[in-house]
Amino acid sequence: MSGAKVAVPCATPRRLAPLLVLTVLCGLPVVASWVLYLNPQLLPARGGQHGILIEPPLAVNGRGLRTPGGEPLAPEALRGRWTLIWLTTEPCDRQCATVLRRMHAIRLALREYAAGFQSIAIGLEAEGQRLQARAPADVRVLIGSPEVLRQFGRRVAASAQGLPPGAFYVVDPRGSAMMRYALTEDPEGILEDLMRLLKYSRIGQ
Repeated sequence: MSGAKVAVPCATPRRLAPLLVLTVLCGLPVVASWVLYLNPQLLPARGGQHGILIEPPLAVNGRGLRTPGGEPLAPEALRGRWTLIWLTTEPCDRQCATVLRRMHAIRLALREYAAGFQSIAIGLEAEGQRLQARAPADVRVLIGSPEVLRQFGRRVAASAQGLPPGAFYVVDPRGSAMMRYALTEDPEGILEDLMRLLKYSRIGQ
């Protein structure tokens, strides 16, 4: 027998079209999530975000911060998750307890997105034990000297005007502060912003 070649049917453009469309449709959410994760300022907002964007985002390492027990903050502690930080130099009084409960309530309201999120309260070293005693279990407490907190406040607030009386900051999974809120900000607004950030970045899912 002569070596006859067997004709292999080639895929025509018409046959490939549905496969290409399916590939694009499946890949778009992944690409969009990654772009929004790297550029949270592009997130869609119903009426705009509630916080003030820090532009450009500022890398924070938590140098000089430690637990009330004296353990230094690990460099990676502010990476891998979205972090809500409360920074204060005030005594931990009734308002302090209210803010800590607010942070706990925000985390509970995140529901399935809470795995990609953490809350941290940062205060003066002299207030460490009081902060620790009043903080819910899911709010981590860190302390530092007045100078450490002033420096930290300047870095995350993108300002050389000193530490604000009280403020919330959102740190992205790369360890950069990218949004800040006044202490008086409605918790619903903070929650709404965090829900969008966690949803589109898909951290913890």
